[in-house]
Amino acid sequence: MNAHTAPLVTLAAVLAAALPAFAQDRPIATDKDKADTVKVTVSGDVVLDYVYRSSEITAWTDSESNNTGAGAAATSDPENTFEGHIAARIDVQLSNKISAVLEIGTKRVDGSPSATPPDGGILRWGEQGALDIDLREANVTVADFLVEGLKVNLGLSNWTFDIRGNGSPFAFAPRRSQTIERNFDSITALVNGAETADGRLIEAAFVDENEPVGGVISFAPPQGAWSIDIVILPATIEGGAASEDEALYAVDFWYSLESLGKGSRIGIIVALSAFRSDSLVAGTDNEDSRVWTIGGGASLNFMDGALNVYVEAYLQRGQVTEGALGDVDAAGRAFQLGLVWRHTVGNPLPIWAGLNYFFISGDDDTAADDEANRFGAYEGVNDLLILEDHYLGFDWDSNYTGFKISAGTTFSAAAERDLDVAVVVGITRAAEEVGAAPNEEDQLGNEVDLKVKWALTKQFSFRLSIGMLFGSDVLENAMDSGVPGSNPDAEENASLWLLGFDLKF
Repeated sequence: MNAHTAPLVTLAAVLAAALPAFAQDRPIATDKDKADTVKVTVSGDVVLDYVYRSSEITAWTDSESNNTGAGAAATSDPENTFEGHIAARIDVQLSNKISAVLEIGTKRVDGSPSATPPDGGILRWGEQGALDIDLREANVTVADFLVEGLKVNLGLSNWTFDIRGNGSPFAFAPRRSQTIERNFDSITALVNGAETADGRLIEAAFVDENEPVGGVISFAPPQGAWSIDIVILPATIEGGAASEDEALYAVDFWYSLESLGKGSRIGIIVALSAFRSDSLVAGTDNEDSRVWTIGGGASLNFMDGALNVYVEAYLQRGQVTEGALGDVDAAGRAFQLGLVWRHTVGNPLPIWAGLNYFFISGDDDTAADDEANRFGAYEGVNDLLILEDHYLGFDWDSNYTGFKISAGTTFSAAAERDLDVAVVVGITRAAEEVGAAPNEEDQLGNEVDLKVKWALTKQFSFRLSIGMLFGSDVLENAMDSGVPGSNPDAEENASLWLLGFDLKF
């Protein structure tokens, strides 16, 4: 235990001691001088997953055979690991207007990859430091601040811009995503040359999640159909001096269309991302990267909620960096549309099916130019286990297009509606070919996932997930380091298995 974690361990012990009292419905007694404390709630969760990744995945993700972020196509092995997190949380309500959240525990991922765990990447249980106690959440919310309907949230921010409202924001989920700079200023996000297959996949090893600090000011007038958020996150990534920080500033506007269908709404956002660009163009050290993202969308419900139709689109403008030929301007774009249909049959048996088309631009340049066409965002989409999952797979989130078809149902096994089963099929490719001529590829492959969740109780559940990727010419090209036939073990297929449990208390 080090000096940084000792206070958090002490706090965890205090929380553990308080749990028996809550089990007997006894309130926590607070200091008599703090009479404004109305309610204190203690909760927590434990997530433990057994994960199998085939060698085609461990070659690029942070793994035992590749924990340097450099790729290990020739030496990678299949791996079986235990991953997850534990957390204890305190929710405090002060009067009717002020509340606070504090959560401590372990993390699933932390920092950039390093040859000396646990300095970065996936925190595998059993490794040194994987169970270190850290701060996970801390923020304060003041409701009806100055005027009715005005709310202020300060601290670690969980703000998202989620058109669909399903926990998978297409462009803005800064709390649980990686840095936006990753898509503009990494060893592979080239403006002056085409992306390579192995270079693009190397980014999968840089697994991390942001901890943006700042404030969100929200206003929703009583009895009104609209609301607005002003997002001020000057330390999305803290770099010391202000010029070294990555910052996000945004204004979003929501308008409810309840007359069309319950939950229907439209949203519009204007956001500014400020960061330092070091290696996008060789020889530059630019502290004035300013990228604007403008967009929005709609989520519309019809037939008493049985049919949901959604669409959203984004454009990026501004200056990414300075180069030998002048400023390099942001020119990325992203778009998705889809529908979800829900129905109940039998006695009863709820079923659902969805169709999604998406496009996220990439760079196709083979010579220096003045545009960065690759779209960069704080995305939170994890539908496909291998291609998209932030923790488990490649997290391929730019230069990406395709269709996703999904369906599922809920069975009654040991209890009523306790078994959820879903299947997701992704038919994908790179929006622009990756690899050096003449060995250019755009087939990311077809992925089939099975996801099962069995809730033994409302607080304890088992999960089984299986992902299979087929026909990925991009992956095979990467395993060959762009030279077909150079690696006899190169495959265009990959597989991933997960068996885990969630316990909430």
